[in-house]
Amino acid sequence: MILSVILALAFMKPDEEKINTKVVKKEAVETAANVNEEKEKAADDSYDSEEYKKIAELMDSKADFLPLVNGYYGLPKEIRSEIYDNYIVKKEVSWSGVVADVDAISDSLVIYGNTDSYNGENWAVISDEKKDMLPYVFIAELKNEAEKQGLKNGDTVTITGVVGSRGDKDLQYNWKLYESTVASATPTANVVDSEPDVVQEQTPVPNPEPTPVPEPEPQQDTAPTVYFKNCTEARAAGAAPVYSGQPGYGKHLDRDGDGIGCDK
Repeated sequence: MILSVILALAFMKPDEEKINTKVVKKEAVETAANVNEEKEKAADDSYDSEEYKKIAELMDSKADFLPLVNGYYGLPKEIRSEIYDNYIVKKEVSWSGVVADVDAISDSLVIYGNTDSYNGENWAVISDEKKDMLPYVFIAELKNEAEKQGLKNGDTVTITGVVGSRGDKDLQYNWKLYESTVASATPTANVVDSEPDVVQEQTPVPNPEPTPVPEPEPQQDTAPTVYFKNCTEARAAGAAPVYSGQPGYGKHLDRDGDGIGCDK
């Protein structure tokens, strides 16, 4: 009887080992799945919100200027500064756009990122008459000013540089890159009128006697003079950065001579 039991147990042992092996394999697979799930959850939890995650993913994917700034401007105002400090500033980027001005700033290029809406505006027009374009402008301070040679307004370029200051739609500020290089450039096509101008002979018409117009009395300029002693006063007045040609601009506020005072 005892011998029979022993023999039965001996014959059952391999089956039990197979069952135990299957259980161990199943537990290992489940453990690996749990580990992967925990990793994915930890990655999602590393961002404070979906907004943080969106900007981080745009930066990680080397997004171009326009999609990045559109994503940034779409953030709630109260978290923009924190996200800029954590994910954008001092990061190297590769941004493209159209050259709005080659000559306005000696060591820099003025680039407009929204190429579809560009109509030939230069820096003077943008900074004075069309300030709503400024949040979509980045100024690229070049490592080598010689890279400007051969470029002209309207050319499409890709610039590599380090983000130094951010734009703002409400305050109408532009972005700025430092340590910049021109990665690529595509010249704009020059449109030439294929039909020659036809000069028609005209019969001269005698000029009428000019009607004398009284000279207007000179008016005294009553506009107040704006002067900021330093950048602290300019920021306190909400005027920083202050651009060349705007009230309050002075060379003592613009140490790097790029036409933008109190931008650092």
